[in-house]
Amino acid sequence: MTIDFSCIRSAQVLSTLSRFLVSILLLATFGLGLQNQVHAQSNTGDAVVGKAAYIAANCALCHDGPPVTAGITTNTSLVFSGIDSTIITRGINNVSLMNKYKLGGTVPLTATDLKNMSAYICSERGLTTGVCQKPAPAVPLASVSPASYGFGNNVVVGSNASYAVALSNTGGSPLTVSSISFSGGSVANFSQTNNCTTAAIAGPSGSCSINVVFSPSATNAVTSNLVITHNNNNLPGSTSSVSLSGTGKAAATPQIATNSPVGGLTFSAGVVGKSAATQALSISNVGNANLALPANPFSISGTDTPDFKVTATSCATSLGFAAGANNCAVSVTYAPLTAGSNKSAALVIANSSGLPAISIALSGSATSPVPSLQVSGALAFGKQLTVSTTSLGIVLSSNGTGDVVFGSTAFASGSPAFNLSSTNCTGTLTIGSSCNATFTFAPLAVTGLFTSTLAVNSNARPATTIGMTGEAVAPAANLPKVNVGPGALTFAGQVINSTSSAQTLTVSNTGSATLNISAINLTGANTADFFITTGAGSCGNAISLAVGASCKLYVTYKPVAMGSSIAQLSITSDSVGSTAAGTSLSGAGLDTPKPIASLAGANLYLFAGLNGSQNFQTITLVNTGNADLTGNYNVAGGDFAATLLGTCSPSLLVPASQSCTVVMKYAPIAAGKTIGTLSFVTNAATSPVASLQGTADAMVAVSNVASTGTLGPLQIQASKTQTFTLSSSGNTAVVPSLVTITGVASADYILVNGCTVNMPIAVGQSCLIAVVFKPSQAGVRTATLEITTNASPTPQTVTLSGEGSAVPVANAPTIAAIEQPGKQSGAGGGCTTGDAHRGFFDPTLWLLLLASALILTRRKQSR
Repeated sequence: MTIDFSCIRSAQVLSTLSRFLVSILLLATFGLGLQNQVHAQSNTGDAVVGKAAYIAANCALCHDGPPVTAGITTNTSLVFSGIDSTIITRGINNVSLMNKYKLGGTVPLTATDLKNMSAYICSERGLTTGVCQKPAPAVPLASVSPASYGFGNNVVVGSNASYAVALSNTGGSPLTVSSISFSGGSVANFSQTNNCTTAAIAGPSGSCSINVVFSPSATNAVTSNLVITHNNNNLPGSTSSVSLSGTGKAAATPQIATNSPVGGLTFSAGVVGKSAATQALSISNVGNANLALPANPFSISGTDTPDFKVTATSCATSLGFAAGANNCAVSVTYAPLTAGSNKSAALVIANSSGLPAISIALSGSATSPVPSLQVSGALAFGKQLTVSTTSLGIVLSSNGTGDVVFGSTAFASGSPAFNLSSTNCTGTLTIGSSCNATFTFAPLAVTGLFTSTLAVNSNARPATTIGMTGEAVAPAANLPKVNVGPGALTFAGQVINSTSSAQTLTVSNTGSATLNISAINLTGANTADFFITTGAGSCGNAISLAVGASCKLYVTYKPVAMGSSIAQLSITSDSVGSTAAGTSLSGAGLDTPKPIASLAGANLYLFAGLNGSQNFQTITLVNTGNADLTGNYNVAGGDFAATLLGTCSPSLLVPASQSCTVVMKYAPIAAGKTIGTLSFVTNAATSPVASLQGTADAMVAVSNVASTGTLGPLQIQASKTQTFTLSSSGNTAVVPSLVTITGVASADYILVNGCTVNMPIAVGQSCLIAVVFKPSQAGVRTATLEITTNASPTPQTVTLSGEGSAVPVANAPTIAAIEQPGKQSGAGGGCTTGDAHRGFFDPTLWLLLLASALILTRRKQSR
């Protein structure tokens, strides 16, 4: 048996080759099916339904229609921008002419309608499969975002603030940046760093970043332009620009202010040893940072330092700058120690904040005190029996510019017949006050005329002397004797033109015969202030008193002017040895009761706040007078309003020595300064006015977006998450209104918005936004995260860039994790991983399977 080894070898080769081809075909078939599983993507909408929606909505009236690839020239072309339903959605939301397409409008379009229309547009371009993208031009195309940016007015002078400007190339060839500079305006206030000039920017989705830094040198508003020079559209020297603006904010510093009049505090003329009226001064911090004060911030310096003293203060060691906590008060007293016409010193206000000390001038004048005495009444005792005693009183008043100081023995009569009976004239008699002294005449059984001089021992100049006379006669039978008691009458202080209660004198006959009174009169300097009235048992002008009988004299006091009043009551009768007897009268006239209105603390009230906010301070109205304060009030300045509390409301009524409170509200309706007043119209001689000054800063929302992590190469359909922090750093809340992802590869990014739309983000707070990158094909995939808020500029944009890789990378999904044909993608979005023309239903796959079957059949036949 001959064996044909060549046939055997041929059969073996053919068998081996067929097995290899089968293996290749099977692997190719599986690989093709698997590849179609991984990469197959179809538009999520129905193109046929989308065409009907496109026609029904009359889109062709404003855009191209039907949307064909040829002739694409403008961004209004739906072929150019309508390949992504989110772009159409944004147009509907932002363009007023398209409001009718909103849900509920006259031609409402649902989200499904928009997806169907996008599928129709893509199908017209012949892109029923794969990713629907606008074609990249064959030239570099530069796009800068944003076109303008304002840094606001919260950047402190001397500090920096930065913002990233994105430069993108949407063209089909590299974009080369030759220079980046600034032009126009205040170039010196801006600088930049970038990664744009190191290498060309690939298209159609390449980008770079320019970090613009604003460094204000003053508080004025400045502008400039960021100029980027490149080869846009293959034209070297082309430029893109970004308008920049910003206003420097002054560094937070305290500032001292006072309500001192121009020229300082001037005190009324004083007398050495006496204190003038105390004056109060308001100290305010009108800066925007706390003012530190030492434990004792006030001191007196200058030539006449001993004459001035700080007597009270409400200032603590820190003076805040917020409304209601930015003022305190200090009181200064002037008590001259020596005489002089130009007394001067200074109140020095120190601080611990490094600011210059403030000096407030103090001035006054002083004269030496001149004490003086005025005497009312006479010591003329007339005739009397040698065995009797008669009393008379006088009133001494201090009417000079200094206090009267009595000696240890105030009176010296010079005759033993005249003696001091009683007195309250001891020690010091202050200016405007008076005292009494009663003297007796006792002749000691000696008949004849007695005279003497009463010397008053005091510091009053010239020295005060009073003449004293009396005549003693021998006793005789059946003689009347008049007696008036209890002595001098002193009335308490009485308001001028008002009448006091009556005081009573008793006139009696202590002799041995009937007493006949012929006249009762008032004499002296101030007889008009005293009145003899009637009452029970009144004496009258002509009356006889039997032995031991008596009658009453009722005296009232009605001063017509302020100050002391002195008079003498004289009784004319047939009394033994005398034709007149009397007693001294004295009183003090007081000013008419009147209210005295003033404000407690400062007259200047400073408010600070934000446009649209409200701030409050209390203002206290004080009545230091002795009558009720009544009236009304007025508020000037549109940002101020008043609420009255206590006796200030509902009608102004402040009893004597009391106060009431007014709550001032500052509610600015616009940024800037407002001047106002709270004025009182009262029955006081002068009514106070509170000066109001409000300063409102504009409510500025400042939003910042910071990201974490990077999106490195990912196998197609794998995913990775990047988070972004949206924070509020202005002086009012940031309110997000729209967060979306746009751009060429927006479908590769899934937005998980953790920032609630229309929910304010308080100052200093933040929220998180997550973006999931799931590449649908190989290569760099870019999109833009747009965040629209009430902050300026808006929207804020962040360039999203990730890379898809067909080569397995670390942590790539396994075959078991790949979705099955026709099933919904695990990432959602409405896309499926296969359809009737893809995966294992692909015609190419079945041709390969048929070829494999033919080879296997051929093998069997060869055997």
